[in-house]
Amino acid sequence: MTMEKLPGSASSQIRLMQAREWIRRQDAKDRYFPPVIFSGAAWPLFLGLYTARIEEHDMSVAAACACSKVVTSTALRWIDVLIDAGFVRRLDGDIDMRSASLGLTNKGVDAMERLLDAIETG
Repeated sequence: MTMEKLPGSASSQIRLMQAREWIRRQDAKDRYFPPVIFSGAAWPLFLGLYTARIEEHDMSVAAACACSKVVTSTALRWIDVLIDAGFVRRLDGDIDMRSASLGLTNKGVDAMERLLDAIETG
């Protein structure tokens, strides 16, 4: 079986570089996070919480569910996955968990910062 060659155009070379960059970034993510963090809604939740941390505010569970782009019950399960993995913590103990706040743990912040450093330095 022979592979069809891509044209040597500049745009195909750019696409090749982009694809290789995605692979490099995925490899970097695998070094700092368990695979479950990149499944389902966990990664968008984690990124939302990281940006909230940078902006120096907590995120409500309701807001985290919204940024996950999945139904609330599914987002709540993924929040529990992130908590169980030690990357996220609940900041309030309200009876209705949707009104509680979430934040990254030091483990979560450290892992993300190491990942970003690895991506930046290539």
